[in-house]
Amino acid sequence: MSSRTDISCLQEAKRVAIFGGTHGNEMSGIMLVNMWMQNAAEVERNRLVTKPFISNPRAVEKCTRYINTDLNRAFTPENLR
Repeated sequence: MSSRTDISCLQEAKRVAIFGGTHGNEMSGIMLVNMWMQNAAEVERNRLVTKPFISNPRAVEKCTRYINTDLNRAFTPENLR
């Protein structure tokens, strides 16, 4: 029987994406991602590619939670299949 907490079968990550701005009005993640986009030294690691992204740039630009869809509600089991 497989356990959901058993990660021994997973491969070591080689790339990591860091997202800020999923909610365009939550500034802490936006500020961090903007900082890391300018200077990635804080998130750089050996043997790991790390890339920061603003995930909802239109909402960030308007400083509103979202434009058409709340991305926090988009990760349903059906959408993740």
